[in-house]
Amino acid sequence: MNLFENIKKHKYLFGIILTLLLCKSFVQLFEFPNSIKLSLIRILLFITVIIIALYYLKDWKLRLIVVISIIGISVLQGELNVWKIPARKEVKMIEDNYSELFSYLKNQPTDFSLVSKTILYPQTINQENKELISKLFNNSAILEIEKNNSEILFVYDRFIDNGYGLLYTPKPEFEEEFWKEPFRINGLDITSISKISENWYYVSFT
Repeated sequence: MNLFENIKKHKYLFGIILTLLLCKSFVQLFEFPNSIKLSLIRILLFITVIIIALYYLKDWKLRLIVVISIIGISVLQGELNVWKIPARKEVKMIEDNYSELFSYLKNQPTDFSLVSKTILYPQTINQENKELISKLFNNSAILEIEKNNSEILFVYDRFIDNGYGLLYTPKPEFEEEFWKEPFRINGLDITSISKISENWYYVSFT
């Protein structure tokens, strides 16, 4: 049986493999802010697809082609950065739904840390914005807000001092400056950044 006949014979199997790979991309639409759990699901889907290909395809040439194709598609999926779509939705939520609060935070002259579980407000924050901050914490996955100079970090996950979040900065050259000299905000060292939209970055910190 030649290669093309083999492909035709296993067309339903290829349909299943393709569906699982599409599911892998679909999961990325919900990966932010639940990065860790959904990343594990994506890894599980990838392993499942590889196992299916290795188990059901007996022809070694076809098996090799399919496995290489799966790896190639997975690399391409990573390059598409589908996870940035939900991250941009979070940015839009902050900028649109809490525009008044966001503008207020940007214009605050002092540095501060706000933690959802134990909110200790700086004296400079008025009652109206205290209520908006409380509402933001209650209606989103944001755990902390860190303000330092002109930068604001919205923390979505933190274990001890390791985590990730969305960083706002008005500096257009921020990314260039970061790669020259690592950035630190309120004791947190930013270890990696990825641009989400204008003035916004996904960041990991430690």
